[in-house]
Amino acid sequence: MKNIKTIDLWTEQHRDQFELFNGAFSDGWTNGNIAFDEYKIIKNCNCEISSSDDSLVIGNKHNAIVFFKSEKPVRLLVLFKDTNIDFCISNALNQKVENKSLSEIFMEYKVIKKEVDLKEMPIYNKHNLGGSVEIDVGSCDRDELLEQMLKGNYTEDESKYGHYDNTVYTYNSRSSVVYKLKTDKENFEILHEGSFTNETNTRIIILQVNSEINFNQINGEIVSASQKDLPGCAKILKDIYNANVLSEGWTDESSLNICKFYYNLQPDLFYVAKKEGKIVGFSFSYIKPWADGNHLMVEEISVDPKFRKFGTALKLISQVFNVAIKKYNISKIEGTTYEDENGAPFKIYRKIGFKKIDDLFLIECDVDKVKSWFK
Repeated sequence: MKNIKTIDLWTEQHRDQFELFNGAFSDGWTNGNIAFDEYKIIKNCNCEISSSDDSLVIGNKHNAIVFFKSEKPVRLLVLFKDTNIDFCISNALNQKVENKSLSEIFMEYKVIKKEVDLKEMPIYNKHNLGGSVEIDVGSCDRDELLEQMLKGNYTEDESKYGHYDNTVYTYNSRSSVVYKLKTDKENFEILHEGSFTNETNTRIIILQVNSEINFNQINGEIVSASQKDLPGCAKILKDIYNANVLSEGWTDESSLNICKFYYNLQPDLFYVAKKEGKIVGFSFSYIKPWADGNHLMVEEISVDPKFRKFGTALKLISQVFNVAIKKYNISKIEGTTYEDENGAPFKIYRKIGFKKIDDLFLIECDVDKVKSWFK
């Protein structure tokens, strides 16, 4: 019995999901590559799926397909009990890859088809019996695939399958999902820790623990800033504000000066996010006494665009808020921000409870205009 801890894993969201079959059978066959040389249909099996989040709707599956390359399992599909497997496979083999049908390609490369019926009685979890629509699951086992999944794709290849227009994801480091399946010769136990969920809660990307994924890049760490961190923060600030809708014309000097200013003003509320020793985000704030107590003034939270979608901004916000609450007993949190064409970054604040204040607004005036009033 082969024990498998990580694999390219595909989960059927509903019965006869043609798109899933099409993507799984075609992925990896471009540019002369051979994705697999054998596939084995496993009928009447039990893939038991459990999660730490009871609200995550993923039912157990009762059929499967294991794909092999040089006798090594490389891909696994887990399927509904009533899925018409033969019909879905036939449909998948009719699609063309680089002007050839998959059936022609399989004949050319002598791809072997096998079938096993385990004749097991089905084991159900509560989601099989509840009647709720299952969430679309993408199980990720490598960084390159994660990058494509966060763009809304099912596959690492650029394909038409599984493309989601909703590609704004929130990272949850605490979620865990386990898949367990025994076939005639394989024992799959795929552990997942951490996930990305899109805004509409229709798709989740779960991350395989024993895979090639660089979890240090995803998780990172939030630490108090030091003087030597300021140039790295300044570069992020300059690049973001010169590229966004504000286009304020920041220089190396001006961006470093504002970082130094807030570091000197309140160093205990200046934090940086680091991934593999590299600064990828930062936040600076200060405490303002007011009539109802101390207010936390959030001045800046910025994350390098290349490291967004990993929940870094929310981690920075959480760190600052928790310190301010415990250390300064704050009564309110304030800040200024803006919205780009995608609603960022305000939508991050709105998600955790911030709202716009209609009777307050930001004012500014050119110095030369002010001078004319006081001659």
